[in-house]
Amino acid sequence: MKFQAFTQLNPIRKTTFVVGAVLFLIAIIIAIALFINIIYLQDRSAQRGVIALDLAHPSDWQYSTFRFKQDGRYALYLTTVNVFQKPDMAGAAPSSLPYSGSLEVMVVNPYGQIFLHRVVAAGSTDHVKPANMAWTKLKDLEIGRPFKGEWKTYARVLKADEQFAGSRSDVRIVAYDAEAASWNIWLSILFIMILMPIAVLGLILMTFRPVIVLSFCGLLFMAVMLYFLVS
Repeated sequence: MKFQAFTQLNPIRKTTFVVGAVLFLIAIIIAIALFINIIYLQDRSAQRGVIALDLAHPSDWQYSTFRFKQDGRYALYLTTVNVFQKPDMAGAAPSSLPYSGSLEVMVVNPYGQIFLHRVVAAGSTDHVKPANMAWTKLKDLEIGRPFKGEWKTYARVLKADEQFAGSRSDVRIVAYDAEAASWNIWLSILFIMILMPIAVLGLILMTFRPVIVLSFCGLLFMAVMLYFLVS
């Protein structure tokens, strides 16, 4: 009956229906592909095994659990943020101070085996207390299969460096392509936002009910934006 109803439409209405259907299907298929790609990119841009450290005070072992969803190249970083440091008497930003303490880091795989163990001592890295932020790579990590299961990072401060008082530091694991993945997430979101009006136009051409279509698409848009805000 639906096919008979379609055949009874006038030529202009048939054309608008076909054009609308094509626009809607193309926009939805591309948007779904981009959405799936965003989920993949979110995992690549995620920072794992993050442990906050106060390098100005010795500490006991702390740990963080995480999971790898993909194999590949990762890196273990030591980071320090010093945005709350006051300028010196001349009003200039403080100079970078070399790290003179020591800390110990371990990465343990899901089988309880030590995947990485490193002691970071004074002079073994170029880590500094920066004027704003510093990232220092401690070790490259090649994560191969099997990688599924709960991993753990452990870290402790062995020797304090009082120069780092007032700063915030942590160790974290980051994928090699994390920065590119973050940019591609925003590009994918931009393309999805461009595709949504095309899909809406396609529905309007198919149904000739703009009020209902716009109301439904408005609710769908808010649901998608809520997902990105929560994730």
